[in-house]
Amino acid sequence: PYHGGPASGYMTHSIATMADVLRSDPGSFGIVSGVGMMMTKHVYGVYSTEPGPVAPPEQARVQASVDARGAVPLVATYEGEAECVAYTIIHGHDPAPEWGLAVCDLGDGTRTYAKLFDADLLVGAEKEELVGRRLRLTPTPMKNDAGMDVTANIAVLP
Repeated sequence: PYHGGPASGYMTHSIATMADVLRSDPGSFGIVSGVGMMMTKHVYGVYSTEPGPVAPPEQARVQASVDARGAVPLVATYEGEAECVAYTIIHGHDPAPEWGLAVCDLGDGTRTYAKLFDADLLVGAEKEELVGRRLRLTPTPMKNDAGMDVTANIAVLP
C-alpha cells in the first residue's frame, strides 16, 4: 500500500508505464485509473501519443469576469440561516465521516464558513447534494488545530 509515494502520487507509476506502452504503439490511446490518499479519491486519465485540441481560455475575458463580480465579503461568525454553496466531507481512518466544511452565502451578499459535525448531516451530505440547501448556523466556541480558542460557525439543517 505504500509503493508509489504519499497522497495521490501512487498513480505516477501507472502513468509512466502507460507512457511506455503508448510509445510502442503511436497514435493509440490508454486509460489508467486508481486511488490515492486513504482510498478516498478515485482518478482516471486518458493518454495518447497524439496531442488533443488545446483551447486555452481567453485570460483577459476570464479575469474581467472575475473582476466584475468582485470579492465576496467574508463574515467570521453568523447566527441564522444560510445557503450552502460548496462543501466537503472529511473522513479519517474510520469509514464514517468525521466532519465537514461548508461555504455559505448569507442573504445580504456576504459569505461565511461553517463546520459540520452533525452525524446525520454528514452522512446525508454524501448521499444527497447539500449545495443549494438551507443550513442553520450557530457561532460556537471551540479550539482550533493549534489549540487556540476560536469561535466557529456550526451548521445543521433547519
